[in-house]
Amino acid sequence: MKGLEKSALSVSAVAFFISGLIKDQLGPVLIRGEISNLQLRQHSAYIRFSLKDDKAKIDCLTHNSSNAAKLLSHLKDGDEVIIFAQPSYYTKYGQVSFFTDEMMKLGEGVFHSNLEKLRQKLYEEGLFEESKKKSLPKYPEHIGVVTSADGAVLQDILRVAQDRYPFVQISIFPSVVQGVDAPKSLYDSLSLALKSNLDAIIIGRGGGSSEDLNAFNDEKLIRLVAQAETPIIAAVGHEVDTTLIDYVADFSAPTPTGAAMILLPDKDELLQELSQIKQGFSSGLNYLIKEKSIEIDSLKNQLITSYQKHIDTEQGELALLSLKLQENNVQVILKKGFAAITSPESSIQIDNTITIKTKNKIIHATINSIDYIEE
Repeated sequence: MKGLEKSALSVSAVAFFISGLIKDQLGPVLIRGEISNLQLRQHSAYIRFSLKDDKAKIDCLTHNSSNAAKLLSHLKDGDEVIIFAQPSYYTKYGQVSFFTDEMMKLGEGVFHSNLEKLRQKLYEEGLFEESKKKSLPKYPEHIGVVTSADGAVLQDILRVAQDRYPFVQISIFPSVVQGVDAPKSLYDSLSLALKSNLDAIIIGRGGGSSEDLNAFNDEKLIRLVAQAETPIIAAVGHEVDTTLIDYVADFSAPTPTGAAMILLPDKDELLQELSQIKQGFSSGLNYLIKEKSIEIDSLKNQLITSYQKHIDTEQGELALLSLKLQENNVQVILKKGFAAITSPESSIQIDNTITIKTKNKIIHATINSIDYIEE
C-alpha cells in the first residue's frame, strides 16, 4: 500500500483533468431542450435553469445581462429553446454546467405539451369538477400520510399534529416520491391507505423542479385519487408548484405543513370554543331558571288569589247559612211570642199529655178536645 501512495492521484488532479477533458472534447455546443426549474432572481448575478428532454436533464446558467437572460425573462418552464453553450466542470462541487449567452425560443416543449394534453383530457372527463370533491372531516380521529418516510415533509406533518391536535392517530404509508419508480410507488402506497379505515389522507412531498414533482402527474395515480371514497388532500411542493393531483384532490394545500393545519383543528381554539359553549350554556341555564322562577311566582300569586277568592266566597255562603239558621232557631222564634209543642206520642189524641214551651215557661197540659180546620 505504501507504494501506491506515490502513484495515486489527488482529488484535485482528477477534477482538473475532467474539467480540461470536457472543454477540449466537447467545447461550445448547440443544445436543444425544454426549460425547467427556471430561477429568475432580481439580485443574483446569474440566472440558473435546466434543459431537459424525456430521458435526461442538464444544468445551465447565464449572466443576468446576456441576450439569453433577456429572452428568459419572457419564458417559463415548458418552453423549448436552443442554446449555444460552453460546458464547465466546477471542481469544488463536482458538477457540470453549461454557460450560455445566446438562446433562441422554439416553442412549447414536448413534456409540457403532453402534460397539458393529459390535463385537458382529464378535465373533459369531469375528474376536476368541484361537485365531486368530498368535504374534509371536522374532527378526524385517524388519518393517513403518503410520502417519503425519511423526508422533512413527514416530520413537519407530525410536528403540526402534535402541536395542534395530538389526539389524532396517524398511519404512515411510505413511498418513493421522485424518479422513475415514484409513480408506481405512490399508487401502491395510496391504494393501501385507501383500504384502511381512515378519515382523510395527505399525499405529497416537498418542493423541487417540475421533473422532481412529475410523479404526481401520473395518469393512473390521478384516476385512483378521483375514484377514492376517502377525502384526500394534495400537498405537493411549494405554493407556486402545481401538479395534476392538485386539480383532482378534494383539497389542494400550498405546502405539506399547510395540509396538516387545514386538516387538523387547533386544540387551543377547541378549548376556547368549549369554554364559550359552557359559558353560553351557563348563561342560558341561569336565564331559564330566572324565567321559570318568574313563572312559578306568577302561578303562586294566581293560586293564592284564586284560593283567597274561593275562601271569601265560602265564607260569604257560610255567613248566609248561619243567618238563615239563626232566623230558624227555636229560641229566636220563642222570643217572638211563639210556643213549641211536643208530645211523646207519634200522633196527638184526646187525653194525650203534651209539653208547651214558651219564651220563659214550660207548660204540661192534657188534650181535652181536637178541632180540625178545613183548608
